[in-house]
Amino acid sequence: MWKPAVAVLGAAVLTVSVHAQSTKNGDPKAQQLEAKLSRIVIPHIEFEDAGLRDAINTVHRRSMELDPDGEGVNFVVHVEGDERKVALELNNVSIKSVLRAITLLTDTESEIEENIVIIRSKASAAPKDPKPEPPAGRGP
Repeated sequence: MWKPAVAVLGAAVLTVSVHAQSTKNGDPKAQQLEAKLSRIVIPHIEFEDAGLRDAINTVHRRSMELDPDGEGVNFVVHVEGDERKVALELNNVSIKSVLRAITLLTDTESEIEENIVIIRSKASAAPKDPKPEPPAGRGP
């Protein structure tokens, strides 16, 4: 059973439900990495107005320290635009939970490809097949 992670942002408290990252179908390396993200638990992690890349670098370092195999988790950050900021404090949570909280707070998403977690900007939601409005003063 999982417990929700709680990120504290100033006076607001954000409860984060943890869902699986997107993985490539049937890729054994991706499945192994997803299991590792759930298995490695970070006792305490805190960011106070940290940049996204700095936060992910910290998660990477902690994954290497806490991974029984000593390999850790590989991350690639591919985000365009301004540096996104992370402010959170979490206790006894899996790397999967930390990653979910970070992506939620920075409006990014993660995807597992082979043995790498890729963090990228969310795809912009463009309207599908927009219908132009008729010119004013003309009937249908």
